[in-house]
Amino acid sequence: MSYSNRSETCPISIVIPAYNVAEYIVEAIDSLLNQSVLPHEVIVVNDGSTDNTLDIVSEHYGDNEIVKVFSQLNQGAGVARNKGIELSSGTYVFCCDPDDVVSPDLFSEFQKRIEEKPQLDLFCFSSIQFYENNTTSPKVRHQKNGWREQGRDVLCEMISRGDYTSAAWTYILRRSLITDNKLSFIGRVHEDHLYTAKGYLLSKLTYVTEHVGYFQRSRLGSLTKSRKDDEYIFERFNALSAVLDVLNNELPHEKRYEQVKYKYVRNSLLAIANICAENYRLIPSALAAKFKDYSYYSLNGLKDILIFRCPRILVLIRKFFH
Repeated sequence: MSYSNRSETCPISIVIPAYNVAEYIVEAIDSLLNQSVLPHEVIVVNDGSTDNTLDIVSEHYGDNEIVKVFSQLNQGAGVARNKGIELSSGTYVFCCDPDDVVSPDLFSEFQKRIEEKPQLDLFCFSSIQFYENNTTSPKVRHQKNGWREQGRDVLCEMISRGDYTSAAWTYILRRSLITDNKLSFIGRVHEDHLYTAKGYLLSKLTYVTEHVGYFQRSRLGSLTKSRKDDEYIFERFNALSAVLDVLNNELPHEKRYEQVKYKYVRNSLLAIANICAENYRLIPSALAAKFKDYSYYSLNGLKDILIFRCPRILVLIRKFFH
């Protein structure tokens, strides 16, 4: 593989947590090294892989000055990202997953924005999900290209549109915001919910582009596609609660922001219920009771009623069409 030999770089550290992704990681790293503007560094944190992920990375990039590899015992993607950020030295941090692909012009556009306004805190871009059958679907669809005075404006826009995701690969964030505010990924699952919400809320000057900068791979065997147990489902609810606390503390108590919080809770509850249905599980009774404790909880339409009042029917429907 011949990589871009351009000398122009942008001050960004890319952090990749890698666990048993030998089949995909070369494509991911190549998409970062074949940029028209190169990153400052690519930090791969091998999270105790039991396949030949580490060997493949070493074989392909052992002589590449940009790619740096660190190995640790398996502790989960969140801990691996924290370690990568700790090791990083760029002005900005971008967390890329090891099985995804980055658009070849992402960093050139990012570089233009920081040249325009060096005080940029947050850079956001659109993304697409692609599947093993070669089909795709939108993930995050940003609208109204341009500058925002605060990252919270972008957070509220996405929540209101219904395409907000906490995934750490949906933005590039100034490193000092992470270190100065002690942001970290917590736990093995749903580890990015608080990190991402706080990142948006702490950011001031933000740029948003509607251009697709990231392609998320949907594959069998990934955490996203694995079977979920009750612990996973309860942890997702706990993440919802933690983020809502942050929104209550950080967003002004105005009608438009109350509507954003309502939308966040409703979308999150629907996501939890859908996780249960996708795994042919009923919403745990203890959790279903907690749903109704929220003042933002309401039923709108047949889908909501099926999910919250008649979950058995929804599970049967999914089984029938599976």
